[in-house]
Amino acid sequence: MKILRDIIDRKRVEVEKLSDPGDVPLNDRSLRASLLANRDGLIFEIKPRSPSKGDLIERSRVPEFVELYNRVAAGISVLCDEVDFGGGYDLLAEVRAQTDLPILAKEFVVDSLQIKVARSVGANAVLLIASVLSTEKIQELADAAVALNMDVLVELHEEDEIEKIPAIPYKHLILGINNRNLDTLEIDFTATEQLAPLVRERYPHAPLLSESGIDARADMDRLLPHVDGFLIGTGVLRAKDPSLFIQDLSSLPAADDHVSHQETQTDNRTSKVKVCGITRLEDLITCEELGVEYVGLNFVESSPRFLSDDQAKALAAQRSCAQLVGIFVDEDPVRVNHLIDICSLDYVQLHGNESIDLIGQINASIIKAFRTVPSADVIQHWIDAGAQIMLDGSANGELADLNQIAELPENIRSCIFLAGGLTPDNVQSAVDRIHPLVVDVASGVETSPGIKNADLIHSFLSVLQS
Repeated sequence: MKILRDIIDRKRVEVEKLSDPGDVPLNDRSLRASLLANRDGLIFEIKPRSPSKGDLIERSRVPEFVELYNRVAAGISVLCDEVDFGGGYDLLAEVRAQTDLPILAKEFVVDSLQIKVARSVGANAVLLIASVLSTEKIQELADAAVALNMDVLVELHEEDEIEKIPAIPYKHLILGINNRNLDTLEIDFTATEQLAPLVRERYPHAPLLSESGIDARADMDRLLPHVDGFLIGTGVLRAKDPSLFIQDLSSLPAADDHVSHQETQTDNRTSKVKVCGITRLEDLITCEELGVEYVGLNFVESSPRFLSDDQAKALAAQRSCAQLVGIFVDEDPVRVNHLIDICSLDYVQLHGNESIDLIGQINASIIKAFRTVPSADVIQHWIDAGAQIMLDGSANGELADLNQIAELPENIRSCIFLAGGLTPDNVQSAVDRIHPLVVDVASGVETSPGIKNADLIHSFLSVLQS
């Protein structure tokens, strides 16, 4: 690993000359949330050159590529190393001025000051390379990033590096597998194929990326069953026609069609499914066996599906693959975080009049629910802050206003949770019109509040087959 070690040694010298930017604003965009909401899960890269391929693009072409990425990407990776990659923090600042997408600072990080500087020029996430950092150092650097509300992409290449991943809050953790051998610079896709199942077993709810060497759609088709997305740099930068290259890659099947860690016999669904108001273990098991991606636990005392802390903890302990969503209305963030801890909640669904400032106080990903359809600007403001969006019907179980939702931009409609009055009889027509990322059902698959019907759940899923 001489090339990488030489870079790391150089970074330790560079850090000594790096100026502290002073107070920097907390991050307001989530790369992790964008990956989860983006059907293709693509992060494209800006790097003027690389040690293995030499010069890639002139700096003058950066706006051209950012414009292309803005159309389809979940985020943009920017190289912050100048000597070997022609990048820098000035390059990151330049890209920040041209995009609203989350930006990954792709730097060889050895000191928390690098993270602070990257945040000061607009980074939303940071790369940490497990092969050159100890567990303790990864923890220290991850803590520094999380303190700035930034996401952390931990990059792996060898099996023993999985053990080095420290305690990083779910809402900030992304994992990546580098297909490049950093000793030889050779590419081998078996790195992803062999490591992905092991990573999934340990971290089933972290978005997982495959990195390096993806030069064609065939490469992605090979790796697609194993991961949630891809980090692509050299392939697009060297493409004869970058626009056509991106168009080909971004025509992937919807994330729901990936043969991934969350899917079973329902892997052809046109939208993912959330079953809300789970109160019984048998219903949780049914949902997971049928491939339901999200299950909701209700912590609102006025709800007939309310769960006590002990009931929720007991149910959560039996969860194997579905993502757990806790439902709250204007709850104290301290209590919300307590339930996140004892139930290992992946998401918190906010159904009250919560302020957007609450996002920085809650230790899980946020789904902000609206009973009436807000403006696209309001929705985008929450998305930019890292939340996902639920558009619900009235409190009486009525269907959400599809006419208003249909008027929202397609890029918003394609990443929402659609809820309110959905049943096996009407869900397909709603999906055909809105094309949401997730459909949410509760009473539509119940025999009574909190008591799910396995046949109705099966019917609900069956009609969503594409």
